[in-house]
Amino acid sequence: MDSVREKIIYSVSLAVVMIIIGAFFYNLQEGWNWVDSVYFAVSTLTTVGFGDLHPTHPISRLFMIFYMLIGIPIMFYTITMLGIYSIEKRAYTKPLKLFGKHHINQVKGSKAKQLAEEIETLSDKMNEKIKALEQEQKQEAK
Repeated sequence: MDSVREKIIYSVSLAVVMIIIGAFFYNLQEGWNWVDSVYFAVSTLTTVGFGDLHPTHPISRLFMIFYMLIGIPIMFYTITMLGIYSIEKRAYTKPLKLFGKHHINQVKGSKAKQLAEEIETLSDKMNEKIKALEQEQKQEAK
């Protein structure tokens, strides 16, 4: 997960830089206030494009071509990395324990307690194996 975190930091930084570049450009070239400039930059990079603001100068339209060609992939990469991080983070929590609790609510008595304990034990063993594999991969990478 460390490499995903590094990619997230890098991609979020790039996305913020792109938003700042766009906001400065629109503020200077179009004469929009800062809120409108940032709003337009974000709605452009996320491809929302409400249509309430639009560039009115030819130089702004030319800038938009390159701004979108560079900025939209950066924004989508950032969103993708955030999604991957979210999925990986969930994978490291105890999925069997959560899955087991859901079904154990339907089972009553000592069998439910026994089943919950078995699932928790298996989940703990699985997490230990995952951590051991991660450590092996880190050592192999060195």
